Amino acid sequence: KSWRPANRPLVAEFKVGGGAEEPYYAVRVVVLEPPSQYAPAGIFRMDYNAVYNNEVVGGGFILTERVSEAKFKLAVGMQENTGDRTHDMFGVAELAVASNGDVVGFVNSQMGGTDGHGTFTSAGKGRFNETHLNVDFLSKFEGGGHSGEEKLQGCYDLNKFRTSIYRYDLRDANGKIVKRNSGFPIEYTDSKGGTGHGWAGYHGIWAGQDSIANGATVNKVDWSSGDTPVKTPYTVFVAPGKLTKYTKAETTLGALKNVDLRFWGDDGSGQFAEFIVHWDGSNFTKKQKITFGEKGMTETAATGTVTIPEWGLNLRAENLRADIRISSSDTLSDALVLGYHSQELVSGTSSVPTCDLVCFSDCPVMAPPLTAFSQSSNQSGPGSSALYKTTTATFGGTSQTSNRANNVATPLATYVWDATAQNLKEGSTLFALPSGMPSGSQDGGGGSQMMNVWSGPLVCSTDMPTDKTIDPYRLERTAATFYRFESGAQNWNKFQGLKDAAGAFAKFDPPLQLSYTHATANDFDGKDTFNGKTYRIEYAGPGQLHMPWKYNADIGREMPEINLKAGTAIGDYKVYPTEGEQRLVKVDSSLCASIPLTDLTDITKLKADGEAAGDEKIKILEVSWESPTDAVVKYISGVAQ
Repeated sequence: KSWRPANRPLVAEFKVGGGAEEPYYAVRVVVLEPPSQYAPAGIFRMDYNAVYNNEVVGGGFILTERVSEAKFKLAVGMQENTGDRTHDMFGVAELAVASNGDVVGFVNSQMGGTDGHGTFTSAGKGRFNETHLNVDFLSKFEGGGHSGEEKLQGCYDLNKFRTSIYRYDLRDANGKIVKRNSGFPIEYTDSKGGTGHGWAGYHGIWAGQDSIANGATVNKVDWSSGDTPVKTPYTVFVAPGKLTKYTKAETTLGALKNVDLRFWGDDGSGQFAEFIVHWDGSNFTKKQKITFGEKGMTETAATGTVTIPEWGLNLRAENLRADIRISSSDTLSDALVLGYHSQELVSGTSSVPTCDLVCFSDCPVMAPPLTAFSQSSNQSGPGSSALYKTTTATFGGTSQTSNRANNVATPLATYVWDATAQNLKEGSTLFALPSGMPSGSQDGGGGSQMMNVWSGPLVCSTDMPTDKTIDPYRLERTAATFYRFESGAQNWNKFQGLKDAAGAFAKFDPPLQLSYTHATANDFDGKDTFNGKTYRIEYAGPGQLHMPWKYNADIGREMPEINLKAGTAIGDYKVYPTEGEQRLVKVDSSLCASIPLTDLTDITKLKADGEAAGDEKIKILEVSWESPTDAVVKYISGVAQ
């Protein structure tokens, strides 16, 4: 309902929202002036209530004010309390145009609250002029066993940007978006007996914090026919583990020069830590140490070089989405040829190995005891765990019990793959997890503190090399094809599929595996940091081109490592960005000396006891929907009040 008597402001009252479990909002707006050069949002005040179950559970205001002919202010305030959710937010912003036309301004805001997942707070202030922004912002979150914070502090150039692209489409030679049958939405009965919503696809079943049991019924939800979905029932099939096929590609150590490689090693205090190392042409040099704490992931500078242990070194190359194995018998040089592998899940609809699978390291036992899944202490050697078969191996001239043989002369185990059971078998015995394993919910549950079964390379007996003196790391590097079995308490450790009414597995397309060498000309911002570096990229359908990510210390989170321009060619396809962000570039603090973070409107004046300066109070409205509010416009020095 809206009205405007002669010489009076425009007044509008309305309701909005009000879903089954959401509040509705009763709103009144009084508009004094339309938008103009010095009042870009117009001059108005809006007050509102949040109403839930016929009770007012909060309210707020948004107002704008033309402080003077060339100065415009926006203020907001909001407080809500709806069951397990509380939220408050106050802020003020001011924009001014100087006599020479330059624009200056500031913002000051503060918010916080709780929901069913945890608590959050954020506060920030900034001042800007035509060229720079001086800002101090901090956001924190804690809940569900996790915590973190994000900072934005310092001086930033308003005319320079860094781009991050989060989603791309892939188009073929005809310009059509490449589609993949990567999965579909499902409905299921959740842990509270209600209807849960999830996703079934190539990588398994996602059901939030729920774990869908083997044999349960879920419904595929298809909206393609219109507003009414078509629902098709499927039966969930869960195996105790899963098998992945690895297919070889090659690179050289020189091609990985100055590329971030991750590895776990002794931090010098007897404790293991994760490091980022670079191959510099002669050594693997430590660059950063990665730690995880109450504030999330952090990186600190690290020094020293990595010595290849006698049992070999495992490095993770995120640009190749692969593990790189270095043997102690390798001669390190740029020319060293390294094998890495693309991965494909052995599912109920893919080809399966029909050969004997021989194993020489980390060969799973068929009935591992529950105690073997407990987190173990750091180990300085090749390791010995009851999850795997053991042998006597010699390292450093000392014989010791190990899960890894010195060479591939004699297998530690020989397996076959049972396609019906989707399980690893030794003789007539199928692999089985022990009773008492914790729930494998998506957020980890108790299973997040458990060890996982992660086998060494399982190679077809017909594909074994003639040289039996090589160690298992070299076998993994040189084998054209091998398999790996994994299992554990988590859902992602198991094969999860769907069977239709005829008992056939639902078929999903694996992601496309694409190789790409980055060029400065293809970089969205024209950066040359990763020019000439090779990447292995996966595409699972529209918007799902998976690029490598890297931790950004200035932002406090991981960001895409490379960002591609529209039309960049990858193989027979071209990529087109569909979602991303641009961030201001941080510069020297001296450039913000003329715009200090002082003398800003004090945010406490807006939030003390739910009141703002003057009569800017968070009101409890009694919107009648019948009679108009009698409001009169007053003018002081030509400015509407």
